[in-house]
Amino acid sequence: VLHDRLVLLIGGKGEIVHKVDALLECSARIRVIAPDVDDAIKRHAARGEVEWLRRRYVPGDLAGAFLVFAATRDAAVHD
Repeated sequence: VLHDRLVLLIGGKGEIVHKVDALLECSARIRVIAPDVDDAIKRHAARGEVEWLRRRYVPGDLAGAFLVFAATRDAAVHD
């Protein structure tokens, strides 16, 4: 179901990190939006397995996403 579908991960640490491997196994296209991320996500990004946008979420980022996970400390992002 997730094969070649865009999955957006907002945040780059904690529970977001644990989702990356499973999403890669499903052949999802993964985009992480976070100013800073865990070292594991940095490695995936360096290998081209994950797209990492080094910034905070902005309105409009959800366009084209099939599935979105958010794990930040910013309540406005979750709203």
